[in-house]
Parts: sequence; C-alpha cells; structure tokens
Amino acid sequence: MELLIFLGLVTTLPWLGRLLSQARIVPLAAVVLAAGVVVGPLFFSFQLGTQLSIDRILLVVVVAKCCMMLWHNREARPNLQHLDCLLGILALWLLLSALPATAPPKEMSPTSRWLTFIAIPLAMYGVVRASNIKLSDLRWLINVIIGLGVYLGIIGVLEVANLHALIFPRYIADPTNWEFLGRARGPLLNPTGNGVVMTIAFSAAVSRLLQERTRSDQVRFGIAACIIGIGIVATLTRSVWIGGMLVGLYVGWIYLRRYLPTLALFGMAVVVLAGTVAPQDNLLAMKRDKHLSAADALRSIQLRPVLALVAWNMFQDSPLTGHGYGGYFHSSLPYLSTRSHAAALDTVRPYMQHNVLLSLLVDAGLIATGLFVASIGLMGIAGWQLSRNVHFASEVRTLGMMMIGCLAGYLFNGMFHDVSVIPMANNFLLLFAGLTTSVYAAKEQFPAVSPSHIPANRDLRSWEPRLALGRRATDVPPTSLYTS
Repeated sequence: MELLIFLGLVTTLPWLGRLLSQARIVPLAAVVLAAGVVVGPLFFSFQLGTQLSIDRILLVVVVAKCCMMLWHNREARPNLQHLDCLLGILALWLLLSALPATAPPKEMSPTSRWLTFIAIPLAMYGVVRASNIKLSDLRWLINVIIGLGVYLGIIGVLEVANLHALIFPRYIADPTNWEFLGRARGPLLNPTGNGVVMTIAFSAAVSRLLQERTRSDQVRFGIAACIIGIGIVATLTRSVWIGGMLVGLYVGWIYLRRYLPTLALFGMAVVVLAGTVAPQDNLLAMKRDKHLSAADALRSIQLRPVLALVAWNMFQDSPLTGHGYGGYFHSSLPYLSTRSHAAALDTVRPYMQHNVLLSLLVDAGLIATGLFVASIGLMGIAGWQLSRNVHFASEVRTLGMMMIGCLAGYLFNGMFHDVSVIPMANNFLLLFAGLTTSVYAAKEQFPAVSPSHIPANRDLRSWEPRLALGRRATDVPPTSLYTS
C-alpha cells in the first residue's frame, strides 16, 4: 500500500507542480490542514532523515513557494505585529529549554517534540502572515474547514454506531489500537483533538448559516452545522461538549441577542433535566470506551488532582525556567517517589500532565507560560473584534468566529488534556492566529456594507443588522463591496 501511494505521488508531481505554481498561499495552507487530519502520518509516512508524510511534504512546498514569492516581491512584506514577536520569543525560549532536557528512551525526544508541535505550526503561521489575503482565500478556507468538519462528524457517527466497514481511513477502526475505541476519535485517534477541529468547523458553519441571505445556502450550512454538532456529541468527551456549547452561546450572543433570555432559560432547563435524570456520579463514571470500564473512567478523573500536586511541587523548585521542555517524564521521577504527601503520587507515573498550562509551567516555567497567555489574549482580542463588527465582510466575521471557536475548543479542552501535544491542534491554532492577525491589521480592506444602508438615526457602534434567516436575498444589500 505504501509503495502504491509513493508511486502515485511521483506520477502526479508534474500536475501538482503546475497546480501549486498557480495556487494561492491561504488555500494551500487550508489543504495542508485538511491533509494533516485525514491523510497525516498515521495514514502514510516514510523516513528520510526525519518522518515525512503527505501534509508535511505539502507544507515544505508551500513554505518554498512563499519564500520565492517574497524573494521576487510578488507578496507585500507584512508589518511586524505584537503577536509575531511574542510567538517568536516563545518558540526560541522553548527550543533553548528543550536542548538540555532528556526523555526516556521510548518517549519522543524534546527536540523532536519541539519540531513537531512548535516549529511546524509556526511555519503554518509564517506562511499565512507573509501572504496577501483576499476574500476569495477566506471563502476557500471556510469551505474547506466546514467540509472537514462534516467528514469528521460522519466518521464519528459511524464509529459510535460500529459501522466500521464504511470508515476511511481504515486504521480508525483498528481494534488493535484500543485507546478511545468506540468514540469519535477520527483520523487523529483522539476524541479531544477531533473535537477541537469540529468545534472550529461548527463555529464556521453556524456563522455562515446566520449570515447567508439565500435559502439554499441557509439549508446547506444548516445541515453542515447539524452533522458537525452530532459529531461533537459522538466524541463522548465532556470537555468537547462544553467547548461546543461555549461556541453556541457566543454565536447566540453575537447574532441572536434578542432571543438570548429564551435560549438561556431553555439551556437551564436542559441542564436541570440532565442533572435530575443522570446523577453526578453517573456522569463522572460514564462508560465511553469499549476497553475502558466506568470505574476506570472515574479513576482517570480522580488522578488529575494528584497530577496537579506533582506539578505544584515541580514548579516550586524551578518557577521561572521550568525543568526542560519535553522532559517531564524524566524530571518528574524524583517527585513521584517522595512520601511527604498522603496522596499516592506513584499512581500517576505513566501519565503526563492533563492541563496545557500546567504542562507548560512545569516544562518551561513562568516565562514561557506568560508569553503563551499573552499570545492567547491577543488572538482572542483580534477574533472578538472581527466577529462582532458589522462593518466587516461576512467572511471576515466568520474568520473571527472561527478564531473564537478555536480558542474555546483549545483552551477548555486544555483544562483537562494537554492539547499542545495532540497532533494538528497547534497547527490549527497558529494558522488561524496568523490569518486573524493579518486580516485585523488590514481590516479597512474588507468593508461589509455601504454607509447609506445604516439608518441615519442609529449609532454606528451599536447598529446590528437584522437576522437573515427567513428573508429574501433582495431584502439585504450585498455583504461585501470588496472585489477579490
């Protein structure tokens, strides 16, 4: 199988070369994201000094294309932004922290971890920051992400329904890889990472649904949002559910503010009903995996406070610089053997930190954690500004909504899992961060409506267009005056 795939890649190189020479950077980056999820290293890879896969080969081509365009001045060099500096300093600090760190023989080396989870996502960030962005690029990206979310939603339902014959790629349903089997773990083989991607796609689909003016588009994006929402439920992961609900609440606050009290009362009724029907012990001990009992699920939750205690002890000894990025399993050994606490610290020996901030705090200290939190804050501000401002084109507002969805999925799941080491999670985060930063820096190029359409007696800052659902296309002016 691997030989056939390799021969197919070789035979299509001339056609791919012509296609890549004419394609734009942002659509290519979207294809790299989709390829990393669907046909990533778990689907096909080979060793050529380092592990190469389809998405990584495409990324090398995109980076080379971007460098050539900058060299020949076909792309305007972007102005340096605060987020660029923060991410550059953070990446350099993590590299310096990873160089002296050590890891057990069977674990990924710290430098390999830095290359996989920091350098590659930062390359995604760099190529979109260095490219000129048009509305057509954003439309392509939005459609690719929504399509990817629909695919993941369908695959997730098939996984839960045990319809393994219909699943592609086949390794998703491989029973020998039993971890998370029976949940919507997707091609990433991780329901949390799968949920982060679907949360982004869900935010895009709902945003497009509420902004489209034609019935056909409303139906199309409505069906996509329903499929993706069902896929989120199929992950059987509580943090993914809550991340999806946070996105729904934010979208409701932006677009359905007049109906928010009714939606809040309905949500409270659902929560009360769920709490009455399913007691808390049953929710915590919910059986989800085929090879994981309900008692094991409850035990995994009970281990999180013990992991936090280990992280606190390690932080006290090295608060500023940490113990070395990627070297947690080696540096935590002395703290797991101590008997100064009543907690059974040795029980968490096989586990890494289940919190993205605690993991970064232990490995790289307060300096790296502060840089990361500041970067997340800038991403959130840009996403917030783009998503709520009615003077931007609908594609720009959807991009801001996707940035908020990415942060909701990444951070809330990051409270219970170290999402920074889940494949593709950092790629999605930094690509949307780069896009949001670039678009926000040039936001005046993406107007939404003509000033004459805004009522003269309304404040521009508080003006909101009426909900598009149920209206004809002729009732609303064009959503953009920008011609791409």
